[in-house]
Amino acid sequence: MRQLLTLLLGVQLLQIGLCFDASGCGVSKTCIRSVNDCDVTAATCLYFSFAWNSGSGGFDMEISGGTGAGGQYVAVAFSPDGLMQNSDLYYCIGTELKSGVIQARWNPPVIDTSLPAGISNTNAMTTGGVGRCSFTRAGSITKQISGGTNHDFDLINNDYYVLLAVGSYSGGNIQQHTNSNRFPSPSAVDFGSSVVMATTQEMTTSMSISSDATMTSDTSTAATMSSISTSAVMTSSMTSSTETTMDYLSLCGSSVGCYRNPTTCTPGSSDCMFASWRYNSTDDAFDFVIVGGTGNVRQYASIAFGSTRTMKDADMYYCTEGAFVSGVIRELQQPPTNIASQMEISNTRFGVENGVLTCAFKRSASLTKTVSGSREMTFDLGSSSYYLLYAVGETSEAGALSYHGRSGRSVSQDLINFRSSAASLREDNLVKITMLILGFIMMMTSIF
Repeated sequence: MRQLLTLLLGVQLLQIGLCFDASGCGVSKTCIRSVNDCDVTAATCLYFSFAWNSGSGGFDMEISGGTGAGGQYVAVAFSPDGLMQNSDLYYCIGTELKSGVIQARWNPPVIDTSLPAGISNTNAMTTGGVGRCSFTRAGSITKQISGGTNHDFDLINNDYYVLLAVGSYSGGNIQQHTNSNRFPSPSAVDFGSSVVMATTQEMTTSMSISSDATMTSDTSTAATMSSISTSAVMTSSMTSSTETTMDYLSLCGSSVGCYRNPTTCTPGSSDCMFASWRYNSTDDAFDFVIVGGTGNVRQYASIAFGSTRTMKDADMYYCTEGAFVSGVIRELQQPPTNIASQMEISNTRFGVENGVLTCAFKRSASLTKTVSGSREMTFDLGSSSYYLLYAVGETSEAGALSYHGRSGRSVSQDLINFRSSAASLREDNLVKITMLILGFIMMMTSIF
């Protein structure tokens, strides 16, 4: 009897573990669904999530959808060009997780005889009439694509389209799905940036701590999934906060550029103005993270780049709990001018966790904005040095920025060469520092 109870309890716990919780989206993992906010407990909702696992150096992934039970599959594939060819494939039939590669369009995929060495921690189950699988995927896996060529599917350093599909499974083979059951993303997903732009929620491989925090994607950059362009949920992941603040502080100045005021303050504290950046040579762009706040959810944090230490003719970016905005400071003592959209800005994230405002974005190395006197000015962080201007303050009920005052403003003492201060960055160190910064914030706010 005791053995039976133990077995039943184990099965129950396994079912709970595979009953994917969408409340973690935007807190502990990045989530993509075939239809925005569809119910992940429904067979018609195709759901895929991933979260960086610093312990394994890979991504913890979940897929669900279809009726499973060995009769229907739900699949996710990573494609370099958005087509169902030369793509890294994983599919769940509710009783087993399998992998393969889609070599040519309109042809059945080539199924691996066994899961690749880079796949671990696999679980499969049909729960509530829905097939569900979870697994950990190494950051990079090599598979043979068309022409017998080996391709390295490196999710950390390369962007890939996410392809979702559902269809029948019969005779040990997946059957071709219909166009209505196929959901490719219209643009490639930057898995690496999703790891870097982590939210302030602690997550380990064995547990996730629930929180009211949310990290929202800018609608201008959020991917859409499905043939009728329904918007997808694009959020970010977080890692464990067990690393110490000294670990991440040791990276500032060596592998990423960092700015703090006061110089010894702890990122995440109400009086600390913090910004970090790294240069991405592949995109000729910079990834920025801003952490600052007053403890008031109606607040903003901003950084700007200027050729002088005055707040005039400066390239500005700010975020609130509900928006990320690109703008320009044209005149002293005057509100900034917002820019509705700018193609050089992407991968924006913003949110409030325990009173700490955190946002991140990717900025092309060079862009042009209209400054005072209707002049066009190019701000090229890749070839020129700029002062970093930082400000925090409150917003009105309508969302307008209030004057920050002298106590809410700081400026770098010297011009900053953003390219050289982050030129030696390695991708693994970038992932580490951002996770450590935000993980430490979560740890500190949990303690106090």
